[in-house]
Amino acid sequence: MIIVRLIGGLGNQMFQYAFGKALSMRHGTELKLDLSGYTGAADPSITPRQYALDIFSITPVMATRREVVRLQRRIPIRIADAVLTRVLGPKKSYVIDDYTRFSASAAQSPDNVLLQGYWQSPLYFDHIEAELRQEFTFRESPSPAISLLLREIRDNNSICVHVRRGDFLTNPVHGFLGEDYYRKAAAQIRAMVPDPKFYVFSDDIEWCRANMDFLGNSTFVGPEFAGRKDQDHLRLMAACRNFIIANSSFAWWATWLNQDDGKTIIAPSVWTNSPAGYEHIYRKNWIVINKTNT
Repeated sequence: MIIVRLIGGLGNQMFQYAFGKALSMRHGTELKLDLSGYTGAADPSITPRQYALDIFSITPVMATRREVVRLQRRIPIRIADAVLTRVLGPKKSYVIDDYTRFSASAAQSPDNVLLQGYWQSPLYFDHIEAELRQEFTFRESPSPAISLLLREIRDNNSICVHVRRGDFLTNPVHGFLGEDYYRKAAAQIRAMVPDPKFYVFSDDIEWCRANMDFLGNSTFVGPEFAGRKDQDHLRLMAACRNFIIANSSFAWWATWLNQDDGKTIIAPSVWTNSPAGYEHIYRKNWIVINKTNT
């Protein structure tokens, strides 16, 4: 049994599920999801999140509290640990991601583990891409309004522009990329793609409307097109032909869901301000542009 503790938003959950799925297939064992990260008092410094993988064609099995405790037990009091051992049996394993880079040892984890972390590297799951693509299909059909916008996006040289603001404005690990990054990226796209049309997606679309008129031919896709648990923003982003993305797992998965081998993807040269970086999140064919935190 592999248990994955889900944390964060939809993009983070997709990374976590993908690694858990790969590890469960490697061992021929069951994958279970732990949703305890979404219970209890909310941290006011963190954007509130909820379980979101139910937008996909996934039939999840939820881990019980007993199963989670058995795998994660780290009680330092020997007597208490002895009591739990008699009740629950011996502890197996508990693996915590260091949140920075691909871990070969984590990828080789044995059966009966609880995985906690972000696991933001395709190296964990590239080998099961076909299986993941079957599961990461949208359960619900798009509404007529979304279908109309999808057709428009597919009928021109569409550029997905993802702008993450919100908690990135105050989060020292990530940081807002800054207007200069998007100006440079748009100029790069114009040099490569004839007659581009920019489709802007953001958690602060009003800021984008007020500050990104330099894009020219563009559509600002507001929250009315987000859909349940942001599924339609992801669907629309993935339909674009090319991408200018933020340092965001949500945007990363939009590029992954798009299966056009000829797409251009522009990304910031630094994914986070962590000293260790996230070097394994980048793909070889990406174009990277220096970011300026603002």
